[in-house]
Amino acid sequence: MNTAENIYQEIQDFTEHLTLEVLHVVEFLRSKNQFSINQKLEQKTQHGIDQAIDD
Repeated sequence: MNTAENIYQEIQDFTEHLTLEVLHVVEFLRSKNQFSINQKLEQKTQHGIDQAIDD
């Protein structure tokens, strides 16, 4: 059983309210991860621009 399946099994008996809280945590983590990816991309882009200007 993979991690996603384990999580699914663990929350089967949660109330709707608790399940919604789990969803909010998942959405937060997804947003946080996307923000981090965007920051890294912006840094690499800026680094490329800086190198092009220096050349």
